[in-house]
Amino acid sequence: MKVEEFIDPYLGKSWGELGARILTSGHQVAVTLGYPAMGMQQELRDRLAQFLGSEALSLEVSFAAPPGRGFAQVKHVIAVASGKGGVGKSTTAVNLALALDAEGARVGLLDADIYGPSQGMMLGVAPGQRPKVKDGKFFEPIRAHGIKAMSMSFMVDEQTPMVWRGPMASGALEV
Repeated sequence: MKVEEFIDPYLGKSWGELGARILTSGHQVAVTLGYPAMGMQQELRDRLAQFLGSEALSLEVSFAAPPGRGFAQVKHVIAVASGKGGVGKSTTAVNLALALDAEGARVGLLDADIYGPSQGMMLGVAPGQRPKVKDGKFFEPIRAHGIKAMSMSFMVDEQTPMVWRGPMASGALEV
């Protein structure tokens, strides 16, 4: 049996069908998957060893984001939203981002709350730290705890009033 024929237990397709990059050398296997799986290495190693009929198997799993620049390289977007305030949207979003980063995903976090942004505080970004400007047009995200983050909390402090209405508020997040 070939490693390429191993059926991924989470996606139900063979690693060959999924386009996983696989390097083998004796009982050593290195596989680059298209999804973050750092926390599942042991389970994948055990299942692959059983599939190949080999107890002495070394497996190294890594994750590769798709190539590209800007939003062209964004493969998945997870939106955390609610019309009600105080229900844990920011807490859920930051914990989800940090958990995905721990699994090996490249993660960006956009705090789209222009009236009460809190991701700067939740990520421990020092008050007053501002993003750098690139080419005089774009803000570079601030890196905190392994993830890239962008928030209005990086632009203003708690004392700055935000009186945005209509087109100004909706245009704040245009790409």
